[in-house]
Amino acid sequence: NFFWGILCLSRILNDSRVPELAVRFVLYHEMVHIKHGAKIKNSKLMSHTPEFKADEQRFEGYEEAEKILSRIRDIVK
Repeated sequence: NFFWGILCLSRILNDSRVPELAVRFVLYHEMVHIKHGAKIKNSKLMSHTPEFKADEQRFEGYEEAEKILSRIRDIVK
């Protein structure tokens, strides 16, 4: 929530099979949202701006975390 600065994570991450790196990355990702907020461009809400993406990629283990999250539903089946 941009206004209140509240982080809300999916229950899917509360599973022992989900690697800690993925959970830490999602928390980081959401904190980057709080830092950057959102912008409106051409009547569209933009939250993954180039500045956001640059900060997001500073996460140590970014590429590995992205790979894990891309198959998260397979992990918790």
